[in-house]
Amino acid sequence: MSLRALLFTGVAAATITSLGAATIDNDKVQPFPQPAPVTISEKSAVKFKPSLIIDGRCHPYPAVNAAGETSGGLKGVGQNDGDCKGSGLGSQVYGRAVWHKDRWVNMYAWYFPKDFYDGFFGKVCYRHSWVNAVVWLDNPALENPTVLAVSAVKGDGEYDITSMAASSRKFARLLRGRR
Repeated sequence: MSLRALLFTGVAAATITSLGAATIDNDKVQPFPQPAPVTISEKSAVKFKPSLIIDGRCHPYPAVNAAGETSGGLKGVGQNDGDCKGSGLGSQVYGRAVWHKDRWVNMYAWYFPKDFYDGFFGKVCYRHSWVNAVVWLDNPALENPTVLAVSAVKGDGEYDITSMAASSRKFARLLRGRR
């Protein structure tokens, strides 16, 4: 499955799930507990799950609960982190993994109830935002898989891909990986 198909599947599933479900306040969405990893794919996903660095922005929240109720988000008004400093119920990381061109790919996604960016005509604010990161490995079944590259989506929707051989410091500004 290609990365584009993987991303499309995730967005389609989230859209279909939200069609028959209620929308609730962003701070009322109960996150799913992380299950104990059993398969090679699950163990790899947990081992290489990045941590976000939140710097004066909205914190991630769960997007959907077990009943299929989805976050209503927040209006894009006020301070960048106003009313958005983290759910008392916990956060949620969504993930998928797939082989892509002989590389193992772990994709992680975080939901934010609102976001801002500096546009051409000033500050642009909107309800609902997703950020994702991709960790590229040689093979998750190896005792010590090698991280080949890490990708993160930039504000313009393009991916910044950093090869571990080229520079790990560049990407460390965005994510701190746990290994």
